[in-house]
Amino acid sequence: MDDLDCPLVEFHPGPLPADMDPRFPNITLRHLLSHTSGLDDTNEVEADPRAALSRLAALAEPGRAFRYSNVAFDIAHGIAARVAGVDAFGLLQQRVLGPLGMRATRPTDTFPRGVLATTARDLLQLATELLGGGRVLRPQSRDELARIDGNAIPQGLPCSAE
Repeated sequence: MDDLDCPLVEFHPGPLPADMDPRFPNITLRHLLSHTSGLDDTNEVEADPRAALSRLAALAEPGRAFRYSNVAFDIAHGIAARVAGVDAFGLLQQRVLGPLGMRATRPTDTFPRGVLATTARDLLQLATELLGGGRVLRPQSRDELARIDGNAIPQGLPCSAE
């Protein structure tokens, strides 16, 4: 799991945008996957999440705040797929859906990028794995998924009276 602590810039193809927040080089894959990158999210469907990086506000130093970010997670998924030499859905198919027998889960064009259509049966397969099924996740990987970073402070959305 050492790769999780590699800076994102080691996996970023090409030059970084000049207007990128100076904290960006300190973001690791672990930060992206644990939603502690310090990056905000967008309200838009991002066809290329990496292109959105220069528009995202940096809310905190990497590792210091929890803020759910689809864009950050999509960037990590894209990096993993690129390293594996397959497209994003191909990676899910090879590593998760196929081995767990989630045959009904598929990408859909009617929903935003990255959204999958699935069934209750397939969700049960995934939930069973996350609870310790042991077919796809090694115990240390499952522990990493459930780990809470004590240094990260939750950064929620402002409350609304609506």
